[in-house]
Amino acid sequence: MGDSTSRRRAVRLTEEALLLLKSRLNDEWDRLNLTGRLNREARAALMEVSVGTSERILNRKGNDRSVLQDVFKQLNLEWQDSFAEPMPNPSPSEVAPAPAPFPSPRARMPLVAAGFVLPALLAIWAFTRKPQIEDPLAMQLVEEGRKAYHEGKLEKADTILEKAIYRATSHRHESALAEGIRLQGEVYAATGDLEQAVECFKKSLVLREAFKFEWAYASVLEVLGAAETRLGRYGDAEAHLLEALKGLRETNDFRGAASTLRSLGVLYAAKGDPNRARRQFDLAELEMKRNPDQNLLVDMKAQRALLASAEGDHQSALLDLRQCLAHWERLSHRRWIATTQLQIAQVSARAGRSADALAMARIAKQNYEHVGDLFGVRQCNQILR
Repeated sequence: MGDSTSRRRAVRLTEEALLLLKSRLNDEWDRLNLTGRLNREARAALMEVSVGTSERILNRKGNDRSVLQDVFKQLNLEWQDSFAEPMPNPSPSEVAPAPAPFPSPRARMPLVAAGFVLPALLAIWAFTRKPQIEDPLAMQLVEEGRKAYHEGKLEKADTILEKAIYRATSHRHESALAEGIRLQGEVYAATGDLEQAVECFKKSLVLREAFKFEWAYASVLEVLGAAETRLGRYGDAEAHLLEALKGLRETNDFRGAASTLRSLGVLYAAKGDPNRARRQFDLAELEMKRNPDQNLLVDMKAQRALLASAEGDHQSALLDLRQCLAHWERLSHRRWIATTQLQIAQVSARAGRSADALAMARIAKQNYEHVGDLFGVRQCNQILR
């Protein structure tokens, strides 16, 4: 009885609907400017179904109506009941097989906790523990995206990382996928879309856990905690940063530990605890005695200057910030130049130097606009109002 019920429910796309679907897949592939061919795996990834289900749909074999509706929704196509037609006397091979068992509720908990559903293909990879396939181009795109991000070319970085993520998905390169999503989160954070950044970091954490990638897990916790600090979620931020610090120290990642201590210092400064903030900066400098990072030291000098200004010492704060600005100007790093210019404008405003504050805020805003940092632009506008 169950088999005959399945056959009666099996439907396929009409010729018109199939043409619409194929056209949207091609348009989406072109829109994303992805490299390589739109092959079976890529089509399945775009539809967020398994390769087998994708092939059944495109070859007009039997599927449940809800499967077709979900695919249209995934591709932002409006579904019409007339798009599905009954299978003409389906043979057993034309009826969609029963879906494979989904992981147990216990195994699904990390996915639910992250607040999103992984595509079917990723779930299969994660829970069947199949070895990943190395795709050099996927990792090359990730590295190109990383380079563009560190150069402050955020729009370019986002475009490259979008390609990397789809390439990694369609070619089952799991480590490239996890790292690409993490870096995309950093791009979102840089542009001020902090909520989207947090979602990316959580996705990256789930992927690393599902695929047993312990490396870089703690570093993702660190950037997640930093984003949560900027959102004012201090409890979550502190928990994630402390967990990150523990993991980084266990792996002797001294520079990573120093960066996390710096983020803890920023967190405690935001909470109004300057002494605890300075203590974290001191500890960060101790960590870096074994692996110095001049850029991180300059950033912490700026953070200390902001603490001094908050306590009324604007003169020394401005002196230190101008030294930090000179460092970033030597490196021609426009985003950090803008960040320090904004800090100078903020301190100048506190010191009652309105003309200086407005002039520096205007320059900072131009630099933020150049790199696409909308969050920085909004901060400048708060001074310029």
